[in-house]
Amino acid sequence: MPHLASYSASKFAVRGLTEALDLEWAKHGIRVADLMPPFVSTPMLNNQRFQAPVLRRLGVNLHAEAVAQAAWAQTQSRAVHRPISLQFKLLYWSGQITPAWITRRIMAWLSRE
Repeated sequence: MPHLASYSASKFAVRGLTEALDLEWAKHGIRVADLMPPFVSTPMLNNQRFQAPVLRRLGVNLHAEAVAQAAWAQTQSRAVHRPISLQFKLLYWSGQITPAWITRRIMAWLSRE
């Protein structure tokens, strides 16, 4: 995501680490999973001076309570990844089946200044 490169990189890192550890530790009966929330409405995010264009376009509609509920649901699930919020689920799953060039075009459009 433009303007949010380090944030995006950390998301990819968590995803990769989660997948690797889930495979590695499965033989010990240990399951590893993650939560994939979009931006969460918190004082830290809401008080930033700069807001990336993608945040203005998509909005920040997720609250900490929804993330906590998703964390509990994840403990009851076999899924490795849990995208949180309908909007992010749609973006996530469309990114899984859409060619990379289309995903890049969508992100460029959402991030335009």
